[in-house]
Amino acid sequence: MQRLWAPWRMRYVGGERTPGCIFCNAIGAPDDPESLVLSAGEHAFMLLNRYPYNSGHLMIVPNEHVPTLEALTSEARAEMFELTSLAIEAARPVFHCDGFNLGMNIGEVAGAGIADHLHMHLVPRWMGDANFMPIVADTMVLPELLPVTHARLRAEIETRLADKTGGQELVAGALVYLPDRQLFALRRSRGGKTVLPKGHIEDGETAAEAAIREVREETGIIATIAGWLGTQIIDEEIEGQQRYQHVVMFLATGEATVELAGHLETDVVLVDRTSLVESIDIPTLRSLVEAALPSIDQLMGHS
Repeated sequence: MQRLWAPWRMRYVGGERTPGCIFCNAIGAPDDPESLVLSAGEHAFMLLNRYPYNSGHLMIVPNEHVPTLEALTSEARAEMFELTSLAIEAARPVFHCDGFNLGMNIGEVAGAGIADHLHMHLVPRWMGDANFMPIVADTMVLPELLPVTHARLRAEIETRLADKTGGQELVAGALVYLPDRQLFALRRSRGGKTVLPKGHIEDGETAAEAAIREVREETGIIATIAGWLGTQIIDEEIEGQQRYQHVVMFLATGEATVELAGHLETDVVLVDRTSLVESIDIPTLRSLVEAALPSIDQLMGHS
């Protein structure tokens, strides 16, 4: 008999349990990056698996705490599969995967780790990814940290949903922290306001790729995505024209290039942690950054 080993999942099997249902807890705090929620609908939501079998392993979960498919309403069943389709659509360009495993374990006897709350697994696959579990010598190989995977996939999902709605320009940007200087890079807009670097998502780009490109163009800094900051909806009138933008914002670390010096003379300002929030002139953006201060402090501690 052959055995498939996933030793890293002992943290889940034998670790300390969070009180209550993890899925009910997650949908109760969908905007908390720690919950790893990617998108929430009226009847169902999706979130990253904290103990993945492969990079990008996520779950589609009904809001209602039920153990089986037949206990769900037809609307909840339908929305679960709409979210599944959306997840696949967003995951393809983000992970460049070759396929997916999709399935659910109904009942403890079938292998459900959380049998009381139905959930469906979606696992990206690549050619040569070690036949479902990418392990070498009992080691799980993941190319990036979960907060980065969460940010890249959540931004792509949000962008695609906004694109389906229509009528909004799709924009991506980032709050960039320079670890060697312990400072944050902000940008002065043409109107003289201090904002975060951001710009239009071009055709063929993911939201994360657009944010990295815009940061380099607007600041001369090479950015690396580190996590999720939040979403900014812009609805304003500029020179007699209404502007609607759906902006996804990342947390990022940065490495300065020689181009930064020129930007510092014109349109970039570096600020420390104590003056970060008050330096931002747009109220909605200031609130976004203020709400993300715990994640920002964590980023500074790990950089």
